[in-house]
Amino acid sequence: MNSLKKNKLIEILIFLIVLIFIINFFGIYISNYYFDDGDYRDSFGFLFKPDDRPPVSLNSSIGNHYFGDISELAYLSKLDDPYNNENYEQSYPPLLIFIFKNIVKTGQDVLIVNAAIHILSLILIYFASLQYSNNSTLTNSFFLFFVLCSKFFFYSIDRGNIEFLVIGILFFSVFYKLSTTKRIGLLALAVSLKPSVLIFIPLFGFNVLLLTVVLAAILYIAFFALLKEPIFESSLNMIEAFSKTQFPTLHNWQLLDQDLSIWGKLYWARHTDSIVNTSLGNFLQGIYNNRATIFYLLLFFIWTLYFLKQLEPGIHFWILIGITSCLFFSFSGVYKSAILIIPLFYLFTSSQKVENENSYIVLITFIFLQLPFFRHMNNFDIYNDITVWSFFSFVVSLILFCISIKNIIFSKEKNE
Repeated sequence: MNSLKKNKLIEILIFLIVLIFIINFFGIYISNYYFDDGDYRDSFGFLFKPDDRPPVSLNSSIGNHYFGDISELAYLSKLDDPYNNENYEQSYPPLLIFIFKNIVKTGQDVLIVNAAIHILSLILIYFASLQYSNNSTLTNSFFLFFVLCSKFFFYSIDRGNIEFLVIGILFFSVFYKLSTTKRIGLLALAVSLKPSVLIFIPLFGFNVLLLTVVLAAILYIAFFALLKEPIFESSLNMIEAFSKTQFPTLHNWQLLDQDLSIWGKLYWARHTDSIVNTSLGNFLQGIYNNRATIFYLLLFFIWTLYFLKQLEPGIHFWILIGITSCLFFSFSGVYKSAILIIPLFYLFTSSQKVENENSYIVLITFIFLQLPFFRHMNNFDIYNDITVWSFFSFVVSLILFCISIKNIIFSKEKNE
């Protein structure tokens, strides 16, 4: 795709983003205030879910809103023995526990930390993209419409999720001009905040991967020591808790729209009336129960393919690893799709032809779109309608996954 055609496509997508954003805003406003469609706290809106209290948390931050993920982390950090507690298995890294234990004391602190996390992430993304592109117009368009107006950004703010900060660090490490030492330091910090980000580090090269793992391990040991936790035992308990993380109550109609993974859809299908008590239902349940194993086997296959074909860590592979983490992780909140801003920005700035470039840009943008719209209309059927909109993002993600697989398997990727 030449530069003019690419710019025209981006302009059309920006128009679509703005249009749907406006329809969403007025659709929710009109349906609630003109049609008296109930209280926001009884809804699961595309912007915010007011009463989001997790099983354990500090006091609310704003009204009935808790910014659930950060509030839960803040509560768990206050436990006397966080990694050897009989009631709560702890999968959060010690760096996060140390920071929250010493800084976050109240629900108002949760609000401040949530705002700081997202502001810092936006700063990292903006300045990295500005330096890499050396084009303020392109950077401003990308930042405003494909980051700030995206579905993942609003969901990340609403949940108070740490994932966006980690992706911001990863984005900065990819696009900002850094020495190898500084890049390794940032990547080790990212792994210390969110271990799952480790699946992307091989894209930086084997030496960077090795040094990042070593430095991250040192950080884990250091912060276990600062927390005065037994290092070996606490590490094993954290790994065990992380490896068997289950979401037995999350895959339901209330959260179908927030889950991008294939497992939420499988859970939904397995519990439909026509399947639930059949042999097919039992088979699907068996697959669902082994979803973690399937995810790791798939990653093993992808990285084996990467090394056997001696592929370059280009756009196709960034898309494949990113969308795989969204589709096959146990529970993939919408905020997890933020990882796709890395290959999307590559596509925006690439001067070389990329196979299926048009399709990639459109599909990633569709995943970012603020859907569903007219969420709180008077005749809204929350189970069926949420399922429809959830499946839209899911099907788009599956198409993106298949295209990236096809491009990698049937054509040796060139260095982009």
